[in-house]
Amino acid sequence: MVTKKFGPGTPTYRIMNTLASVLDETFNDELKGKDRHTGFCLMVFPFHGDQESVANYVSNANRDDMLAMLKKLVERFEADSNPQSNQGDDSGS
Repeated sequence: MVTKKFGPGTPTYRIMNTLASVLDETFNDELKGKDRHTGFCLMVFPFHGDQESVANYVSNANRDDMLAMLKKLVERFEADSNPQSNQGDDSGS
């Protein structure tokens, strides 16, 4: 079930796309496509959601590349012996 909070035409959707444009320009200047140096994913989700809550994302990467990076991130999170060390601030290092 997709919540209306994040669907196309909603303020959150518009904000996510605006932020994606700003992030892409900030990380990659005027570079486009395969010339870009940095990929990103902005994920938005409701706090305290129930089982039907969904996370939505916007990215400058193609879906397959983003999915591969998310899998690596999950593996790193699951292997972290001190999960309190990053509380929401994961610099990717």
